[in-house]
Amino acid sequence: MHPYLIMTVIAALTICVPAQARVTEQAQVTERSDSKQEAGGSHSLVQPLIHYPDELIQTIFAVSQQPEQVALAARYLTDPNSISSEPQFSDTALELMQYPALLLRLSENLLWLRQLGQAVSRDEDSLWTSLQDERLAQGVPEDALED
Repeated sequence: MHPYLIMTVIAALTICVPAQARVTEQAQVTERSDSKQEAGGSHSLVQPLIHYPDELIQTIFAVSQQPEQVALAARYLTDPNSISSEPQFSDTALELMQYPALLLRLSENLLWLRQLGQAVSRDEDSLWTSLQDERLAQGVPEDALED
């Protein structure tokens, strides 16, 4: 083998192997960071809900799968004449219309509602756990959650 070729291969390996190790290490750090963010993310998603009763939260979780229904229902409640045809609401949107202030609040934060819906689709049980953790951390008494 030619000496220059050997030196070139050694130089390439000297550069590539540490670079590959850095890429692998960065991937592991990113993966750990993503899992921490996901865990922290579920706490921040449920934090606005900690004072609502579980039955109402279940309705919010269900309607979070259809944020467009929330927007339509809120629009209908605030200005029924702005909708030209008879709207078709899902059962969960109709349930939420019994709580107009909450419905309007949800409609003002559709990005959060969409993120909540994605989290519900991914792992609803984890959200319920995060919700209970947040309630404990904030000292929300269980009897305060009655309808």
